[in-house]
Amino acid sequence: MVAQMLYGSACMLLNEEESRQLEDEVTSPGGATAAGLSVLDKADFGTVLKQAIDATNQRADELMLNYGQN
Repeated sequence: MVAQMLYGSACMLLNEEESRQLEDEVTSPGGATAAGLSVLDKADFGTVLKQAIDATNQRADELMLNYGQN
């Protein structure tokens, strides 16, 4: 169920839908999704996710440079 939810969200975003618009469409005020998003916001999930993506990209770049030297 979670995989299908993520797949559906990814498809909507790939079709140029704005993430904030998608969030508004699936979040009922005071509902379950709103509660989960509140926890993610309090934990600064967006910043942590960006840091993880940046670290991944940096390491991939380093590995590609090393690969080119061999």
